[in-house]
Amino acid sequence: MPPIPVEPLEEKLRGLGYLNNPLDAFVARQGQKRRSSLLSQIAVVGARSAAVVGPLLGLLTTAENAVLLPGLLAKPRDLLIFGLYQVGLFTLLFFVLGLIWGGAIALVFKLRSRPVGRPVLLRSVFEIVGGLAIFFYLSYWWNSRAAALGAEALWPGIVAVSVFAALSLVVGRFLGLSGYLVVMQLRPETPVPQLPRHSMGFVLASGGGCVALFSLSLGLSGGGAPPDAVPGTALRVPPALRESRVLLVGMDGLSVSLLKGSTVDGRFETLSRLWEKGAVAALDLGRRAVVPPVTWTTVTTGIQRRQHGVGDFDTRLLYGIRQPLGSRGPSLDLFEALQNLIPAVRVVERLPLSSAQRHSKALWEIFSGAGIPSAGLNWWASWPTGDGPEIVVSDRAFTRLSLAKGEDGSAPGSEGETWPPELLSRLAPLASSNSAVLDPVLRQLEATFGSKPLKAIEMAYRSDRFIQEAATWLWQESKPSFLAVYFRQLDIALRAIDPLTAPPLAKAAALGKVSDLALGELDRFLSRSRELMGPDLTIVLVGIPSTVEIENYPGLLGVFALAGPAIRAPHKVERGRPMALADIAPTLIPLYGLPLSRELAGKPALELIRADFLARYPVRTVPGYGARQPPKLDAWRSTYDAQQIELMRSLGYIE
Repeated sequence: MPPIPVEPLEEKLRGLGYLNNPLDAFVARQGQKRRSSLLSQIAVVGARSAAVVGPLLGLLTTAENAVLLPGLLAKPRDLLIFGLYQVGLFTLLFFVLGLIWGGAIALVFKLRSRPVGRPVLLRSVFEIVGGLAIFFYLSYWWNSRAAALGAEALWPGIVAVSVFAALSLVVGRFLGLSGYLVVMQLRPETPVPQLPRHSMGFVLASGGGCVALFSLSLGLSGGGAPPDAVPGTALRVPPALRESRVLLVGMDGLSVSLLKGSTVDGRFETLSRLWEKGAVAALDLGRRAVVPPVTWTTVTTGIQRRQHGVGDFDTRLLYGIRQPLGSRGPSLDLFEALQNLIPAVRVVERLPLSSAQRHSKALWEIFSGAGIPSAGLNWWASWPTGDGPEIVVSDRAFTRLSLAKGEDGSAPGSEGETWPPELLSRLAPLASSNSAVLDPVLRQLEATFGSKPLKAIEMAYRSDRFIQEAATWLWQESKPSFLAVYFRQLDIALRAIDPLTAPPLAKAAALGKVSDLALGELDRFLSRSRELMGPDLTIVLVGIPSTVEIENYPGLLGVFALAGPAIRAPHKVERGRPMALADIAPTLIPLYGLPLSRELAGKPALELIRADFLARYPVRTVPGYGARQPPKLDAWRSTYDAQQIELMRSLGYIE
């Protein structure tokens, strides 16, 4: 391609005032060379546009993460490095976009023989198309992050869309200018339309105002940061309630309709008794998709997602930054795409969920702080464990025992999988559970679907059976007054089966088999626990439907069922008044006569508790339970992170 003279073009632009605006002049000035190629001029214009727009978008995303990510503002070094990452990323991204944009326009007008007839319309088209592309990208980016605000925070979304529209006009202006410069070089006879003039101060104030307004809207909405920790109030259990025993069982994949249907023919004796003679309430899951770590952490803490800090199954760390950045977002996706294209570039590290992400105390931590012997088994965001006094078998204990045995087959050393640490080796013999009950179900599934879902279902069954045996062993050894156990077998089975193609009747039969198996295991565990822990045991069952169930049956409700000495029974909450997930913890805490923290997001369902119990132990409030102590071990990494990620992928949790 022959070189193109730039002096006449600069004279035309200068005559119309394009080069009098500092930012427009920076982008549009053709340089000191007398002649240059079209490709080099496209690169120069693209680089200069990126140098203006990249920092603006980088500052916007940095401000958003600084407000939404807990603790990032308190770490200036991390915030600075993250800001440099964002500015560099969006500058590079916009430079590539400018090259593609200018090259596409050059190709079109190189092939087009007729002169440009309407230059004002042409420039407007460039600006509108470029602005809309940026607007849709920013909207996609916002939607990937907006869940951290909570579904009730509508007005920050309105502010965000307004800010994005304003930024899109700015960005579209530079894309329009760069595109029109290409046209004028290919068609020197093209008239140059007058461009509205804005001073440098006006442009900078407008961009800074957009960033500030967006940050303010996030900050006022509550953001994702945890509230300031209120000093903990000393908790004392009334003497008459110190021997109270409560068993909390979380069942992933269990809906109120499934529990009700399973009790019709009396196959599951304990579950049927719980449904018929206990207090039962439906759980409203809201409009958000069910992400087990998020929902179950809300159940056990009574704190909503944007305060308790757990956002997904995994998280990302950027090189040089100690603060985790969550698991989703276009900027993280772009970094990972860059790594896939250039393997030598390793800036993003994917790590499994950690308890360091959870900022709120769980029930077993609250109760143990009040002097109640407590234990939590298999709950999300419990690895690595703290230093007691509560007993914890974390969500990684079975993984550690299954995937990280020593060369001689011995149990591995603990990396925070249990507290106390020596508990892991004592539980090791229980990890080799007998799957005789599972074998007939697996054979039927294999005949229907092939072998694809079998591994996930078998692993989930063995994990739940290990947790059952561990809970029984712990009760016999330590006799905790509060025991919280989480099972995920049913949810994993539903995830494994649902994506497979099969006739509806065959799929329904398979789902019936796996649900019967999971409910049978649950019924057996509840019956055995009542025998061991005594007739005065309070059983609390919480079920949350699987994501695949909700996708097929929108509006499906979870279940909250209780039976025990202090529970009003039989009692069914009215159908039109389902409870929220955050109401569960405030309902259980008064069972030990303890006050409720004002930091809790939910309200106690006092209609489920006997009136005479509440009269004897009225519900009180305190400012807070105190900050949760972070684990002292390396809170993010273990020696088997890659295996843990692969396991979660095989179980259908992550892609």
